[in-house]
Formats: sequence, structure tokens, C-alpha cells
Amino acid sequence: VAPIPDAQPPVSVYTLVLIALLGVPRNKILFLDPVLRL
Repeated sequence: VAPIPDAQPPVSVYTLVLIALLGVPRNKILFLDPVLRL
């Protein structure tokens, strides 16, 4: 595995944060949607 450049870590951190911010609300909606429909 090639060493990660210094410019790479911040980008991956931002992408992980974006994925988390986009993924968590979707998961909450998926869990709450059936409850709201009931």
C-alpha cells in the first residue's frame, strides 16, 4: 500500500463526515417512515 500524501487525509475526513451526515438522516428516515405510516 502506497503511503498516503499529506493532502489526502483532510479530504478523506471530509468525505467520511459528508457520508455520515448524508447517511444518518437517511437511516433515521428509513426507521421513522414505517412508524409514521402506522
